[in-house]
Amino acid sequence: MRPKSALNGNLPRKIGRPPWIPPDLSEVEELAAKGLTQEQIAKVLGLHVSTLYEKKRELAEFSEAIERGKARGTQAMANALYDAGMSGNVSAMTFYLDRRGGWKQTVELTGKDGGPITLAAMREAFAAEIEGTAKPVSKKKAKQITDESEQD
Repeated sequence: MRPKSALNGNLPRKIGRPPWIPPDLSEVEELAAKGLTQEQIAKVLGLHVSTLYEKKRELAEFSEAIERGKARGTQAMANALYDAGMSGNVSAMTFYLDRRGGWKQTVELTGKDGGPITLAAMREAFAAEIEGTAKPVSKKKAKQITDESEQD
């Protein structure tokens, strides 16, 4: 015989998982529309993420609610981005055209006279850049540095 619960008096204690209670599909859709991940949706609904994945496979309407919500969220964000761009927001325009218009922002780096970048050219540029910024070193300290580097 099963042990009796102190809370339920003479009623036997319930053992095992609680029964599956399907969540409100409109809530599931709304959570997905707001951009929550499936892991976050599961947490809000009080489910383990594996249960969410399992129910998505088993119940087409549950899976469809998540997909509809994701599509609604993407549509709302795209509309807001489009409206911002149309109202003159240059960042929104640039972002939209980069993603949807196929535009690319590229920077081409070349060496001297359009040739390839070489390590020697980089050393020269670096030396020219830092020239005059190095602190003077005493002759004694310079000899110490030179001696140490020769030992290595």
